[in-house]
Amino acid sequence: MENKLTVHPKSCAAKAGRRFLILLLSCVLIFALSACGGQKTTGKTEAIKPVTVVECEPEPQALQTANEATAIALRQYVYARLLTEAFLTADTSAITAEKLSEMADELLLAWENAEYFSSTAMDSRIRLSCCFSD
Repeated sequence: MENKLTVHPKSCAAKAGRRFLILLLSCVLIFALSACGGQKTTGKTEAIKPVTVVECEPEPQALQTANEATAIALRQYVYARLLTEAFLTADTSAITAEKLSEMADELLLAWENAEYFSSTAMDSRIRLSCCFSD
């Protein structure tokens, strides 16, 4: 029967090799990160150049309206998702049946509004694409 406490010279050499390899890779990684991360300073201070503002034509009113409708639909969807999360994480044992019913009604209304605003935004986008397709 073999004693488990005996030291095997091959395993110690393998561990030492692994430790050396880990140390070498760590040094290479640190060197690579420090070489890429520094800022070059030449001693000169460069003036910050102002940003050039690009003038563009204003969007047509129909496109602005469609974008606003899409933004409203997105906000309503996010609101409905937040209400859903609050409803799912609510402690039902501490809430009365009336309050739970109110939360469910508010949640249903939020999802109905999200669907309505989404379909309205989609309709305005479809009408807009028909107008500007030529």
